[in-house]
Amino acid sequence: MIVQRLKLLSLLSLLWVSFCSAQDDQFNKLRQLMRVASAQKNTDVDLIIFSYDRPLQLRAYLESLEKRVCGLNKTYVLYRASDQLFAQAYDELVALYPTTNFVCQVVEPGAVANIKPQLSTIFEKSQASYFMFGVDDIVVTEEVDVQDCVRAMDDYGAYSFYLRLGKNITQCYTLSVHEDFANPPLLEVERGLFMWTVNQSLYDWNYPNSLDMSIFRKKEVLPVIAAIDYVTPNQLDAAWARCTDPSWKGICYEHSKMVNIPLNLVQETQGMRNMQFFSTKELLDDFVIGFKIDIDDLYKFNNNSPHMHYIPKFVYDDERMHFRIAK
Repeated sequence: MIVQRLKLLSLLSLLWVSFCSAQDDQFNKLRQLMRVASAQKNTDVDLIIFSYDRPLQLRAYLESLEKRVCGLNKTYVLYRASDQLFAQAYDELVALYPTTNFVCQVVEPGAVANIKPQLSTIFEKSQASYFMFGVDDIVVTEEVDVQDCVRAMDDYGAYSFYLRLGKNITQCYTLSVHEDFANPPLLEVERGLFMWTVNQSLYDWNYPNSLDMSIFRKKEVLPVIAAIDYVTPNQLDAAWARCTDPSWKGICYEHSKMVNIPLNLVQETQGMRNMQFFSTKELLDDFVIGFKIDIDDLYKFNNNSPHMHYIPKFVYDDERMHFRIAK
């Protein structure tokens, strides 16, 4: 009797091992399929930069992108020049950055300079599933892999990843908030990555549709951008800012990866706060004689606002001058 029971238990054990092995095989096959699907997913991120009469600032932004950002798919620069001298300066950047897609905004005499048609064309050409906007007074201050940002967005269901934000952001330059305010409740979802709810925050933390290197899923935001009315980048920023959802989650690194340096104002239709320190003509003159902003002076800068009052250091632009001579 005991022997029979042992044989039965042995048979059941063999059946159980066989069942578990089959389940493991199925699980491993499913896991492999998930890995293949993940590898085939389009995680490309395109960057669209707006620039108007700021070749010197744009040079600093493009240089910082080249040195400190990886994982980008394509970069587009939608730019406008008010006269031939600015146009010639942009032509130098077109030659210096051959892999960047420069799109000149052509404005007919007497017509309004409207970015919407050409921006729509850029979106139509782009095959990326993610994108971010940028403006020409940005400098990237730390290394960042945008593919890591996309992965985090999808892992934690965030609406956007914000390179302009971090625990160091405690003031708001654009609204003249100079006293430190508390960060929103930040949940550390993994080491160095923090998430928050947009409607539980203030100032820059409650500005989800930012043009300052925030990563978005194109399928989620493109219909909204197509539906709103705007002519200039600032008008796009203002109109899009009104299209929010209180349930949105944001995600960012512990420290911001970029900063805006608003040296001057180029859009007269929108009264954004700026330093009024250099005119566009003065900076064009500096560009023409061979100077650039020293972006190394801003490396790992501990800014307390996404925009910052900062007098840049100017250095001789050896790379561009050598390129100019070679031509």
